[in-house]
Amino acid sequence: YRVVTLDGGYRVAILGVADNTLQADEIGAGLAVDAPSQAVARYLPEAADKSDMVVLLAFANEDRLKALADEFIDIDVIVGGDVAQPSGDAVERNRSVIVYNTDKGKSVGRLDLALVDGGQAVIANEVTMLLEDIQDDPAAAAIIEAFRIEQVERNFQDYKKDDEEGLTAL
Repeated sequence: YRVVTLDGGYRVAILGVADNTLQADEIGAGLAVDAPSQAVARYLPEAADKSDMVVLLAFANEDRLKALADEFIDIDVIVGGDVAQPSGDAVERNRSVIVYNTDKGKSVGRLDLALVDGGQAVIANEVTMLLEDIQDDPAAAAIIEAFRIEQVERNFQDYKKDDEEGLTAL
């Protein structure tokens, strides 16, 4: 996890987990993934003590996201990525706000919250789809191009599976 200090000194802890249903070819050789609840239980107490708000980034399905919200009351916001479509509707579950965003970089979300006694209230949750006609950020495009050149120079195998939606793989 990381703790980020925002303007005004407000501290946000950001944790990240991936569902342990991922296959070995999806996470890389020599790596393993603990169950999300085990990973959260290991780091959440320390992260919560060092911050004013905890945000969990979770590559997990909707049921797993809701289960995490039910299990851990110290998570304020959960952003989930293993879902069919992003949603502009935030879900309030237990003491968490859950928002859905898809994987593969197909969308960007913005969640605005207001702090109220005992928690937060959703002001707005916007999702913007990143379609082919949206220009890449020049700095990000340079990083991707350097990565592609390095792949060629090192003769890396292309481990990415074809995307069923016709999106370009990195």
